[in-house]
Amino acid sequence: MVDSIYNGSATVATSPIPKITTGHNENSNPYEQNIEKAKELLAEAGYPNGFDIVLNVNEDNQRVDTAVVIQDNLKAIGINVQIKTYQWASYVAFVENPSQEKGMFLMAWNIANDDPDELLYPLYHSSQIDAHTNVVFYKNEDFDSLISKARETIDKEKRIDLYKKAQDIIQEDLPHYAILYPMQNFAYKKNIKGIEVNKRGYFNFQNTIVE
Repeated sequence: MVDSIYNGSATVATSPIPKITTGHNENSNPYEQNIEKAKELLAEAGYPNGFDIVLNVNEDNQRVDTAVVIQDNLKAIGINVQIKTYQWASYVAFVENPSQEKGMFLMAWNIANDDPDELLYPLYHSSQIDAHTNVVFYKNEDFDSLISKARETIDKEKRIDLYKKAQDIIQEDLPHYAILYPMQNFAYKKNIKGIEVNKRGYFNFQNTIVE
């Protein structure tokens, strides 16, 4: 996906928290592709011949292409995927609808600052199920406890440690599977100097000059 869809302008994900974010846990139970192991797990779960499932996605070219790659990969272990596309507004309503059977769906989450809480709390804390951000109804008391403690402490190192432990739980339970972290590409003329872009993708033109 990184090479064929994003032309190398992305990195493979190892956690829901992006690598550029403070508190990213690089060693949080990464998964390698293992076709035979996947078939064994399907058989243990009672699906030796696989099953049919719908993969929902909005009408974005990169996401549709990603869905096709997922469809092709899952076919190798007997899972037959039907891709269903939506216009964006309809898609958001579909994903946030608590009574809607979702099957699988592709979605992204942007972090506006450098705090992992901005992703871990809304997407996975059980209190956010009713807030329509924890749309997979994930609930884990150990995870909730870690996040609540992290939100209460002002010790930066303790907070980071708690968030890394929380990522370990997410990567074990897998309420979502993080696929990749897309990069942002910017182009400007050679005579423009001093453009600054922070790791959140925001521009600072304070020291920018045109030669």
